Amino acid sequence: MLKCIVIDDNDIAREYFVELLRLTGMIVVVGDYGEPYKGILMVNQLSPDAVFLDIQMEPLSGLEVAKALIAKNNPPEIVFITGYPEYAQQAYEINAVDYVMKPYDFPRIITSVNRIIDRLQPRNRKVIFKNGSATYYVEPSDIIFIETLNKRSIVHCFDGKLTINETLTSIERRLLGFGDFVRSHRSFLVNRSWIKAISKDTKNTYKIYFKNYSGTADLSFDNVQHFL
Repeated sequence: MLKCIVIDDNDIAREYFVELLRLTGMIVVVGDYGEPYKGILMVNQLSPDAVFLDIQMEPLSGLEVAKALIAKNNPPEIVFITGYPEYAQQAYEINAVDYVMKPYDFPRIITSVNRIIDRLQPRNRKVIFKNGSATYYVEPSDIIFIETLNKRSIVHCFDGKLTINETLTSIERRLLGFGDFVRSHRSFLVNRSWIKAISKDTKNTYKIYFKNYSGTADLSFDNVQHFL
């Protein structure tokens, strides 16, 4: 069963939310904390699958806590629980699973837990990319590599390219667990299962060549150990 931690400095609201989570029967609350720094410490110790975060907290806001948590290796999924709708855009920019508004509604909590489950079972899902009004559903195994160019990301697939307004860091996080995606360079994220060959380009860089695809990716000297 999924494990989670709840961080909310309002004791009454936190206890009520913890009880709602337990009533779902779908997730185990391994800890709940009213102090953000304590919450971060316990996330590091307990490695939950998900963290439910209030936003308006002191001395750290929920957004600040989330940014600290997603900097970890294998970070937990983040769900914000708040009475303030104005932070939703910032929440989704850091790829939060959900943004649950107070006062809580039990069916809405079940929906949120299901979204966590869905996020943690990526092999059953396609990756969603958006470009303006267009939405693309892509099989992770079809992605060869992704590069950043002029503040936009280009997704190279075996059947074509997609140009999207999303940072490479955000895409990298969303692809965790989907396959063998590794950062080869600050501007390139590569699916290693598509690699055909690697050759030295300059003193400190290499070129990555792919199976049945003409495009190439850069490999920096600092990342060579992940590929050779």
